[in-house]
Amino acid sequence: MNEHAATALNNANISSGTGHVTLQAADAIVMAGGVTLSTSTGGTVSLDAEAGVLTMAGTSNITATGSSLRVHAENDITLGNLSATNVSVMSD
Repeated sequence: MNEHAATALNNANISSGTGHVTLQAADAIVMAGGVTLSTSTGGTVSLDAEAGVLTMAGTSNITATGSSLRVHAENDITLGNLSATNVSVMSD
């Protein structure tokens, strides 16, 4: 799944059974409370807020089962719950 938008608002669960998940926004990424974004069987997760903030509610979850999770934002990052073998969080 690839999402390209000015601001990506994720207010529903996203799950990939066999592949990778990438959310890329020209501005911000916002994950609502209680939302889960997950992969299984080695799928990676990549979130990129190219010119804005990345905000996760405290009850939102990202899981990259047995794989890597990359979180990037140009500005502030507020994290919920992250789970992966390798995690990278970078704010420019």
